[in-house]
This record gives sequence, structure tokens and C-alpha cells, in this order.
Amino acid sequence: MIVAAAISSENYDKYLGNGLASLQGTETYEALKPVIEALVIATREMEGETRALEVQLVELKTRAAFLQQEVDALRAETLTDPLTLIGNRQHFDESLISLAGAAARNDRPLSLLFGDIDHFKSFNDRFGHQVGDQVLRLVANLMTHVLRDGDVVGRYGGEEFGIILPGMPLAHARIVAERIRATVMARDIKKRGDMGFLGRITISIGVAQFRKGEKLDALVERADACLYAAKRAGRNRVVSEDDPEFRHERSETR
Repeated sequence: MIVAAAISSENYDKYLGNGLASLQGTETYEALKPVIEALVIATREMEGETRALEVQLVELKTRAAFLQQEVDALRAETLTDPLTLIGNRQHFDESLISLAGAAARNDRPLSLLFGDIDHFKSFNDRFGHQVGDQVLRLVANLMTHVLRDGDVVGRYGGEEFGIILPGMPLAHARIVAERIRATVMARDIKKRGDMGFLGRITISIGVAQFRKGEKLDALVERADACLYAAKRAGRNRVVSEDDPEFRHERSETR
């Protein structure tokens, strides 16, 4: 299209040049008339080609926008956990790299939470996988409603969830974690289509803050160790990296 338009424009320029030369050498109206008529016809043809090109460009722009929407939708699908409809592990990992990089550049805090549903396997075995799936969706939904816009929650694996809190220091992140823990514990679990009470679930959460210059593996390991310390301390609790339970856990590991 661009090549064709360029050729058409070049031909029109030549035609105008030739017409101008003819006009300059013409002294009578009778001689001017066919030259002017030819120039008018050529100009109208050029206008028609330009309009046709504009129509084609609009169509291409519309098609490109539609294709971009399809690409965006496909990418969103590849980064979404199909069960809980929150981000999957790939989305979480990519977000952590991006947000930690921004936190380091802007000298801003960033905290990482790892949450794990307590005794999920026994709950799953007792009531079935459908109820277990319902619980995973419920926990993901509760977390999403507690968090701010800009926070990232993802299904890290199995019944474990990861949460990234950009711009939030450790003390505030611990408060958010406690809010999530209390919100999850307050919900009754009922089987769909059945009013029977199946019990309550709890969640243990580990909290760590990103340290400028450290590798992300170290941050993930620290948050995971806090989660493990919460499990060892009796579950249904939050442990951050400045808590005694975490320091005790690290000393035993060493």
C-alpha cells in the first residue's frame, strides 16, 4: 500500500510538473483549457486514490487493534491460574522481578507474603476435590478483596499463595497478613448446593521485606522460612522475619 501510494504520488508530481511547463508555454485560452482540464482530472484521481488509501488504513488499524486484543487476552490466559482465576506461578515470578527492580531503583520498600492453607490435604481427602477446589477459590477471592490495587497475588503452587506488596514496609505488611488470616478464618465452609457446615479453614503466613541489592532467591527463601516457622509454631498465625519464631527457626536450621 505504501509503495503504491508513493508511486502514485510520484506520478502525480511529474504530471503537475509537466502541466506547469505546458502552462508556462501557452498564451491562449484555447490552448490552456485542455491542460487545465487534464490537471483537474489528475487531481481528482489522486484525491480518489488518497481516500481509498485512508479507508484501507482505517480498516488495517481496526484489524490491528482487534488482533492486539486477542494477543492481550491470550497472554492474560497464559498468566492466569484456571482454577482460582488469579495469577499463576509465571505471573507471580514475572511480577516479583519487575516490582523488586522498581523498588530498588526508586529506593522504595517491598514486602513478600507466602500463605499456605492449614491441613488442606486432610480437608481435601475428607470432603473431596470439588470442595477442595471451592476452598482454593474462596481463599484466592478473600485475598484479592483484602489487597490494594497494585498488589499482586498468585497461586504459587498447590494450596500455597504468594503476595507482593510494593511500597509497603515489613510492619505494615504484617498487618495486612493478619487481616488476611482473620478474614479466611472467619468464613464457614459449606458444600455447594448443601447447607451443611463443613468446618472452617485457617491459613499460615510468612512475611519478609526485600533488601536492596539482595537476590530475589534470598527474599523468597526468607519468606518461605517465615511460613514454615508459622506452621511449626502451631499454624493459623503470621510470622515475619523480625519475630522470635523466625529467628528460632533459622538457628535450628543452621
